[in-house]
Amino acid sequence: MKPFLTLLSRFRRDESGAFAMVFALMGIVLLAVAGATVDFTAAQQARTKAQVALDAAALALQGSIYTASTSTIKDQAQALLVNRLADTTTTWSNCASTTPVDTGPCATVNTPVVDTTAGQLTLSAYMIVPMNFVTLVGFKSLREQIVSVATRKKLALEVAMVLDNSGSMNYTMGYSSHINNTSPTRMDTLQDAATCASNILFYGVTTCTASTTGLTANPNVKIGLVPFTEAVNVGTGNASASWLDRTGAAAITRQNFDDDDYDNGGSTVAAVDTFSGTVDRVALFPQINDKNGTALSWGGCVEARKTPYDTDDTAPSSGTPDTLFTPYFAPDEPGGSNSTSYGGETYYNSYIDDTGPSCKAEPKVVWTQVKTKCSYAASGSNAASNYNQACSGSGTTTNTYVQTDWNGNVTTVAGLPATLYNNPQPGSSSSDTYTTSGSGSNNITNTRASTYTYIFSNREYQERMCKYTSAAMTQSISAGSVFGPNGDCPAAAIQPLTGTPATINNAIAAMNPVGGTNITEGAAWGFRVLSPTAPFTEGAAYSTTTAKVLIIMTDGENTIYPGTNMNYDTFYSAYGFPWNNRLGTVTSSDTTLEAVMNTRLSTVCTNAKAAGISIYTIGVDTADTSNPSATVTLLTNCATNSTQAYFPNTAADLQAAFVAIANQLAALRLAK
Repeated sequence: MKPFLTLLSRFRRDESGAFAMVFALMGIVLLAVAGATVDFTAAQQARTKAQVALDAAALALQGSIYTASTSTIKDQAQALLVNRLADTTTTWSNCASTTPVDTGPCATVNTPVVDTTAGQLTLSAYMIVPMNFVTLVGFKSLREQIVSVATRKKLALEVAMVLDNSGSMNYTMGYSSHINNTSPTRMDTLQDAATCASNILFYGVTTCTASTTGLTANPNVKIGLVPFTEAVNVGTGNASASWLDRTGAAAITRQNFDDDDYDNGGSTVAAVDTFSGTVDRVALFPQINDKNGTALSWGGCVEARKTPYDTDDTAPSSGTPDTLFTPYFAPDEPGGSNSTSYGGETYYNSYIDDTGPSCKAEPKVVWTQVKTKCSYAASGSNAASNYNQACSGSGTTTNTYVQTDWNGNVTTVAGLPATLYNNPQPGSSSSDTYTTSGSGSNNITNTRASTYTYIFSNREYQERMCKYTSAAMTQSISAGSVFGPNGDCPAAAIQPLTGTPATINNAIAAMNPVGGTNITEGAAWGFRVLSPTAPFTEGAAYSTTTAKVLIIMTDGENTIYPGTNMNYDTFYSAYGFPWNNRLGTVTSSDTTLEAVMNTRLSTVCTNAKAAGISIYTIGVDTADTSNPSATVTLLTNCATNSTQAYFPNTAADLQAAFVAIANQLAALRLAK
């Protein structure tokens, strides 16, 4: 037993194997420490490679911040990052939300931060890099964060000011009671503020009181002006432009005209006979003389194109007629004078006679009846009663019917037709004449000629083109009036983009408030002024080197003035009559029609922003609108973002809005 205990004691005291065990344990630690250098070096190399890749993505995508959404930029940056990180030995991927931290390699781009005012794109990303050696001590991967910022200002600046010229611009700012002609008016304040913004952009001054004397305009700045009411004036100098429809190629150009005097009695737009030939609206104007005998001329306005071309900048082409622009022409409405009831309906723009000297007479039938062997003569004040007396039983009664149709053709017909070319027969003859021959009892011959005139409908009287030839206006017309064929066409025309400050400032000073409000048409033409394609080609091509900006200012809301007559209108507009169905519905509901106009305004803004245009909106005295909350929402959504929508209620606030916008835009471009 003793030897065994001695052996056990010796085994307990023996330390000859301890070092091996300790070394084995320390070896793991030493290997991890030594390997950490390798792991972290690899991680740093991956981070550097990722930073270079993210920088490249930021530089490549910075130019798209003016046109692309942040989600699109994020997707494109992700693809570029993963592509640049990958090599022949390593496959990188997007770090999904379910990616375990011990896997990799992967990298994910966060939501980009975009600042279009500063021209800045900020990209950030995180990456997971797997470890090879330090996993021995529990670190299976390393998470890294990288950031890249790319800033590039625009070299040039193009601004289109879309400014409300409606009649309410003659009101005083800040007054909901609509005080007229109290100085300064909204228009007075607008002109001062817009001129100030022009000087800031052209000359680099920062306040409205700064002098521009001796300063040189920045050659990289261009400004255009779009005054609008119910329509937009593109300038009378464009009367012969190829993009103006002078032949009736576009469907809407032919609306409200008929050259055959054929009234088919249709009760819907589709059923009404419309002119399908050549119609030159511009040429109709000089055929009409005003009250002083002076021939009229086209005022320069155009009508809204057929949807969807009314909300975009599609270049006009004769190959697609509906892309051409229709010269504005408010048709003469039925009746002989303005604001009179005709045929039971009231019309507000009756400015010439409906039966002009070049028009053929209405269709008619003359029914001649001859009665012989009568005892009473038909002539005299009691002609009808005498004529209706019975004649001798041996007498004769003959009837003939002579018809003159809508083309002036005269024929003998068998009887009195119930209708003539779909014009309903009047309830009684329009006129009767009586003649008598012979004398004595049962020896008188009586003749009655009854003329039945088949009166045209109000629609036909409005549409017949013949009435404009050698026509004379029934009352005087004043500049900017809603009366006449140029009704509600603003006198102030579009000023295309120009680098000459005096040109734009003079155009601002020439604006005059009159008429209704069509923000949609104003915005659409501002879009087209900035576009490099026709009708106005002064704009540079869309690119990362030119900032294009739309400033839309209005003191109201889209308005239309429907009525209870056959056109459902009070005044003609750029959309024609509600009857013409250009707004997608035939109704006399102003709420319904204005809602469509608002929807189309939103579409214009969406299209312009998609093209790379930054939009600022200014809503003056929105409390004066029928639905202030809706007006604010509409204009805010139209702007590129909510910070670019302004709602001033005082003259000082309106000027401050223009100054703030101008100073922001001045930062978009490089110095000369």
